[in-house]
Amino acid sequence: MRSVDNPVHQSDLVDTLSSIRQWLDDSQIAARGFRATRNAAGVVTLHAEFDDESEAVIFSERFRAA
Repeated sequence: MRSVDNPVHQSDLVDTLSSIRQWLDDSQIAARGFRATRNAAGVVTLHAEFDDESEAVIFSERFRAA
């Protein structure tokens, strides 16, 4: 299993989550787990877990600058 962390500013969170959901659906990729944490500066880190290493890499590359 591979985890991918993507930082997102809180003001972009809704749009980013929507984009991620759409991309996962379109790509027919399922995240094993998904959670979010927020720091005091308003940066939310999205933690996604994948069973397939290649899917994790593709996800990381696609949403690296989220």
